[in-house]
Amino acid sequence: MYNKYNGVHNDGGTRLYKIYCNIIRRVENPKCKTYEHYGKRGIKICDLWRNDFSEFKKWSEINGYSDGLTIDRIDVNGDYTPNNCKWSTVKEQMSNTTRTRYAEHNGVTKTIHEWSKELSLPYNRITYLMDNYGLSFEQAIQAPTDKNLQSSMVAQRKSERLAKEQANRDKLWAQHREKKKTQESELQAKRNAKLELRKRKEEEELKKREAAKPHKTPKVNQAKRVRVINIPATHPPQPDEWWRQPT
Repeated sequence: MYNKYNGVHNDGGTRLYKIYCNIIRRVENPKCKTYEHYGKRGIKICDLWRNDFSEFKKWSEINGYSDGLTIDRIDVNGDYTPNNCKWSTVKEQMSNTTRTRYAEHNGVTKTIHEWSKELSLPYNRITYLMDNYGLSFEQAIQAPTDKNLQSSMVAQRKSERLAKEQANRDKLWAQHREKKKTQESELQAKRNAKLELRKRKEEEELKKREAAKPHKTPKVNQAKRVRVINIPATHPPQPDEWWRQPT
C-alpha cells in the first residue's frame, strides 16, 4: 500500500506518477475540471491500480510506456483497467474520444481529422461548413472548388446576416416601445398621485379653516319699534259754528 501524497516509493516526481494521480483525480474528485467526463459518467480505476502504484508502474513498463505517450482507454466508456488501457500518441488518443467525428467518403469511413490530412483541407474549415451551413461532409470538402456552392454559401451567409440584423433591429425597437410605454405609465401614475395628494391637502386645509372660525349664535330678526303719533283729524266747521271760522 502507498500514500499517494507521501508515498513510500521514489517515483513521486516522475511523469508516470503524475499521470497516475491525474487518473485518480478525474474519476474521484468532483472539483476536478474533467470529472464531468469521467467520474460523473461512472468511470472508475480498478482496485489493483488504485491501491498500489507499483502495479500500475509494472503494467506501464510491460506495455511500452515512454515520456511521449499518454494513457488511453480502448473503450471510452470503460474503466481504467489493465485490459482496457494502452499507451498512445496524442494523435491516436484524439481519434478515440467521445467527441471524435467520423465521415464516409468513397465508401471508406475515417475520422474527419484523418480525411482533412489526406485531402489536404483544413480541419476547422470542414467542421465550420458542416456546423454553420448544414453541409454534408461531401459538400464541405467540395466547397473550395465548387463555384456554384461558394456563391450559394455567400448568398446564404448574406441573407442570414441581413435577417439577423433585422431581427436585432426589431428586438431593439420592441424594447424601446416597451420602455417608453412603461415610462409613460409610470409618469401618469406619478401625476395621478400628485393630484390626489393636492386634493387631499386642500380638503384638510379647508377643514382646518372651518374649525378655526369662532362659533356665533344665529341672529334673531327683531321687528323695529315704530312710534305712532296719533294726530286728530281736523273737522270742517259746521254752520252753527261760524264764529269758529277764521275771519
